[in-house]
Amino acid sequence: MVMQIHAEPSPLDLPAESLARIDQVSALKAQKKFSEWVDILVDLIAGHPEVPLLFNNLAGIKEAMGHPESAIQALLQHTLEIDPDYLFAKAGLARIAARQGDIERAKTMLQPLLERDSYHYSEWRSILLTQLEMAKQLGESAVMHSLDQQLAALQEQFG
Repeated sequence: MVMQIHAEPSPLDLPAESLARIDQVSALKAQKKFSEWVDILVDLIAGHPEVPLLFNNLAGIKEAMGHPESAIQALLQHTLEIDPDYLFAKAGLARIAARQGDIERAKTMLQPLLERDSYHYSEWRSILLTQLEMAKQLGESAVMHSLDQQLAALQEQFG
């Protein structure tokens, strides 16, 4: 199977002001200004409660800030209510299942995500991170090393 990893973002059908604020969130993420990032996302969600990306990003920042896993899980599940096929939410929930020791559930959740032939690099990174969490839970050090190398290569290629 030949798989393509690309950097073409999916277009968001949002007003220019909201798109600019999403770009601002990306800049704050790079600067690790978590609380400002949360404030902007909460405000964007209030104006665009139908956009799964916003809920997924909020879950990601809350995870980085060490919020309870149950809060992160709830955001990801809500994301799937908006878009049942949203890859990031499915991968995130699979990572949580793996962290909780339910590797079989994580595998079951991850398997359908591996059936595509094209991924945005951020989607592929999310899948690799999920596989890494599963390998950690299983104590598979060789697999962990391979996945770390793949993540490093992805970071080098796409930034």
